[in-house]
Amino acid sequence: MPNLGEVRQAIATTIRAELEELNIYPVWADITNLPAVVIGPPVADFTKSMGRGLDSWSFPLMVMVGIPEIQFAQNALDDYVDGSSEKSLRRIIFENPSLGGVVEDSMITKMDEYGGSLSTRLKPLIPHIGACLHLTTIFAGD
Repeated sequence: MPNLGEVRQAIATTIRAELEELNIYPVWADITNLPAVVIGPPVADFTKSMGRGLDSWSFPLMVMVGIPEIQFAQNALDDYVDGSSEKSLRRIIFENPSLGGVVEDSMITKMDEYGGSLSTRLKPLIPHIGACLHLTTIFAGD
């Protein structure tokens, strides 16, 4: 079974392979260059484990686009959170569900916080609009 760091890195590598213009941060960074995806703190669901059969972890993918001009930023954000566009993060994960063979399955299950500035632990915030995609991964237990 992979550790959380390996899963975070697999998410970043999978996205980076298709969207080189996005800065991908597997953990919080001191400086976030936009456009970016920050892989936030995971939430575990161990109810599916059944004797360590599998674990389910959800990772928030905080998608952020800078605001040089709001209409441009919103169009760019729409491309990243859309279900099937050329730059769609959901499409990329759908087409690469094992994240390079690191997990058994993964999918983006929902989006929220669209349009607002996403909270980070770092101040000052870089002016941006964003959305949070929720990526659920399934890994086999040992």
